[in-house]
Amino acid sequence: MTLWWLSWEVTISYSTYRINQQSGGSRFGCLPNHMAERECIFRKKEIRNKGMLLGSQDYTIMYILTVFLSCVNVVRSLLQNKTYACATSQPSRKKWPMQLKLIKSLKLKRGKFKCFQSSGVTATVWCDKRDICELSTNFDPKESMSILRKTGNGNERLAISCPVSIVNYTKF
Repeated sequence: MTLWWLSWEVTISYSTYRINQQSGGSRFGCLPNHMAERECIFRKKEIRNKGMLLGSQDYTIMYILTVFLSCVNVVRSLLQNKTYACATSQPSRKKWPMQLKLIKSLKLKRGKFKCFQSSGVTATVWCDKRDICELSTNFDPKESMSILRKTGNGNERLAISCPVSIVNYTKF
């Protein structure tokens, strides 16, 4: 039997409290098809049962997922269980939108992005120095903000636009 290790961070919306989680696959045996979904939902219940949410059901849990765990099915399943998620992903994943699959054909310039939303899940491709793919359920896909990036010419900085979901993902 192969032992799988998954790691991610869970954040609670009313504070910046981070709960680092690591879990092995031995609870479910070998890696089943929906292990990531089941693990995330199990951890959500475990956090609630330990009283980490101060006894209230009103607060929101948001998962910051790694590339290994991120696929459209996992993010959509978490959203159906009233849990937000934000994750970097790869366009080769199942159910990744066809409109964003061929990144090179999008020909994005630095600071530009394309997004596609379906059933509350937003897939975004943003170009910084390279293309970054992300899945998110908790931010407006059209909203962006300006960030500063180095240009390579000494200390010169350039303001470029960036989707809010990616800005918040990089905070954690």
